[in-house]
Amino acid sequence: MSSSCIAFGLSTDGTVIMCNKFFLESTGFSRDEVLNKQLSEVFVGPDQERLRQIIRDTISGQEKINIELGLLCKNSCRLEISLNTAPVENSDGAVTGVFCFSNCNAEKQVSENFKRTEEEYRALMDVADEPIFGVDHTGAVNEWNSKLAAITGFTTEEAMGSDFIEAHVCPDARA
Repeated sequence: MSSSCIAFGLSTDGTVIMCNKFFLESTGFSRDEVLNKQLSEVFVGPDQERLRQIIRDTISGQEKINIELGLLCKNSCRLEISLNTAPVENSDGAVTGVFCFSNCNAEKQVSENFKRTEEEYRALMDVADEPIFGVDHTGAVNEWNSKLAAITGFTTEEAMGSDFIEAHVCPDARA
């Protein structure tokens, strides 16, 4: 399966029991936000009951091919996918869940949604009346808005990537 294929698994009661990296990238959710949640917490309104029926049909042996559904993304957008399902059976042949995967390439829609969200975020950062900065897990600056640049005298370009504590916190204020 290609990296642009959304895949997730459900138990027979509709609990999400697995999902791939592309599912997470496409929807913006973390693995912890999806696993062990009911599918109704992941899928958009009108498609919830339809998906429940698809799951019931798949469990009873009716695999589904190219069913158009919408996934709820973390940023509240709707990601349209073409879904295929297959039953998951244990060694005795009993159905224990349903494997769902897309056969469409959602990368374009994901990329467009991400770009639009990023543009909106950048616009808000640029017009904010408050100084805003961000640091990554190493303490390196990864956000620095124009208000903070005006207050500190460090341009965004100068601040980006610098060690926040070493470069921007007075020695007396460091713990």
